Amino acid sequence: MHERKVYHYEKKNRAQVRAALYAVVAVYIAYLGYRTTPLYAEPDGLSVAMAWILGAALIAAAAGVLYYTWRRYRRELAAAEYTEEEYAELARREAGEGEDGE
Repeated sequence: MHERKVYHYEKKNRAQVRAALYAVVAVYIAYLGYRTTPLYAEPDGLSVAMAWILGAALIAAAAGVLYYTWRRYRRELAAAEYTEEEYAELARREAGEGEDGE
């Protein structure tokens, strides 16, 4: 058996790009939540309590998006890993290419 994990290149990259984009969205939602709270500035048109509630809800939504992103990334990474059969085929191909080149 191989010692380190080997991944399908495209599947792994797609999972990483998707996770990075989702993380950016989550950070932006958290930033909006912070900007809504009275910690940032005096709320315009909202009561202080409503500003806290809305800010906390947005920050909780950002945490939910981050949790979802992490779970989805781990699931996609596991799906991108080569199976034993695929790894054996890959090793067979690499060995065949090495013999042809010599």
